[in-house]
Amino acid sequence: MIETTEETNAESTIACDACGNEFHSAKAAKQHMYDVGLLR
Repeated sequence: MIETTEETNAESTIACDACGNEFHSAKAAKQHMYDVGLLR
């Protein structure tokens, strides 16, 4: 299933609270949070 939200098209960056990395899409930020164990 593919989800489309306005967030993924936004021109803002999302910063990781744990490491400070910035991501340009919600999808990339969410994947990173899974990778570092913040989301399960």
